[in-house]
Amino acid sequence: MLPPSFELGIEPSNGHIPWYTRLWAAVVRRASVDWVLYRGHENKKLRRLGDDADLWLFNNDDDHTVGAFLTVCGFLNIEPSVIRSKVSSLTEVEARRLRGMEFGDEW
Repeated sequence: MLPPSFELGIEPSNGHIPWYTRLWAAVVRRASVDWVLYRGHENKKLRRLGDDADLWLFNNDDDHTVGAFLTVCGFLNIEPSVIRSKVSSLTEVEARRLRGMEFGDEW
């Protein structure tokens, strides 16, 4: 259970995005990158990243824990189908660009 002070989204008074919203958005972004780049990869460890991302992003089972995809979508106030649609349409080039954003570079 989250404390009552756990407000999600953008704080209306100053437009600041809370750290926990940025954190969960980064988790979704990383899972999206892993799904696009590593599903079916020939390297077993990388393929596992893609498989884990697939399970997290596209499984409809929600155990209502803080890290479950559907719970995270609730934190972010985004419908799961919107994220899933965007992820499914990402190209490898777009995923690499997202990965670069994660590290602050364009590799």
